[in-house]
Amino acid sequence: MIIYILLVLLILLLPKLKISKKIYCIIIGISITLIVGFRDISMGMNDTQLIYLPIFTKLSSLSILESCNYIKKNGLEFGFYILTRLYLLFTSNYRIYLIILAAISNFFITRFIYKYSNNPSFSFILFFSLNYFSMEFTLLRHYIALAIIIFSYDFIVDKKFFKFCITVIIAAFFHKTAIIFLIAYPLRYLKTGYKNLALMIFALLVSMTVGDKLLYIAVILLKHKKYLRYLNSESNNLTFFLMNFLIYIYFFLGFKKNKKELNYNILMNIYTIGICISTCTLFIGEAFRLSTYFTIFSIIILPNIMELIKDNTTRKIFVFSFEVLLILYFFFFTMNNTCIYPYILGELNILI
Repeated sequence: MIIYILLVLLILLLPKLKISKKIYCIIIGISITLIVGFRDISMGMNDTQLIYLPIFTKLSSLSILESCNYIKKNGLEFGFYILTRLYLLFTSNYRIYLIILAAISNFFITRFIYKYSNNPSFSFILFFSLNYFSMEFTLLRHYIALAIIIFSYDFIVDKKFFKFCITVIIAAFFHKTAIIFLIAYPLRYLKTGYKNLALMIFALLVSMTVGDKLLYIAVILLKHKKYLRYLNSESNNLTFFLMNFLIYIYFFLGFKKNKKELNYNILMNIYTIGICISTCTLFIGEAFRLSTYFTIFSIIILPNIMELIKDNTTRKIFVFSFEVLLILYFFFFTMNNTCIYPYILGELNILI
């Protein structure tokens, strides 16, 4: 637990040194990368040890051509495992491999916060507390796809449709589910308002009443019965939905006064889709992963809305209150439920 306490203190206290925004983001980004990169591979939900390590070992024993055939035969995400095979041309050290993957992901996350957040410290607290940090310990493919999706936001803002599509397709090569983010581009042209809130409430009511039944019908019709095992499975992501719901309501109320800001308009629509998808965690926990492509934008939404509060004292009280809530959420819920506690330092097997 000490390592997480030190990270929180670094995030909160480093701005007191009056360093530049860029240097601050770089230091925090590197710190997160080192924590994730040097963790023991048994941490998280065991995917790093029981799924990715065996495939990594298998690819290391195959030629490039054999690796491509293996990837195709087993239906693996082409981009992720080709990247893995290219890495194996230089070394087969699994630890360095994990550090590089963490560095790639955190580069995009850190860049996003640096470029778009008006309060980087608050953004990193949101990133740390709302499951995104803990995802790095387990969901290697998904997390790189998520990081690339964040990069695609630049092209939504700049109206570069072709580059946006290419970027999302690249993300889908790392995790197929990333392709869903293609719907984000047309959202920039939709006006926001109470219909966003109405859509979210409708999605919540559907999920609470007939969501599981509709999913069951869809799975049967599409002949993907293997996904039935996820239906009605226990989910630890309900609180994730509730936390995002709280942020959404605050964003909605704060946004009403800032409709002329295009970025807020885009973010409101993207976040609305994320909340609608996350309501499905009420009956299928796996919906959490899909929702993160949209809810990840909360790490800049909430800080930027807070910065619009003109009274300095009131703003500090709101930020402090949210930060305390988020930190408590991490230490009393996220940390234990995502199996990242205790923190174990790599092969040294030291608990920190």
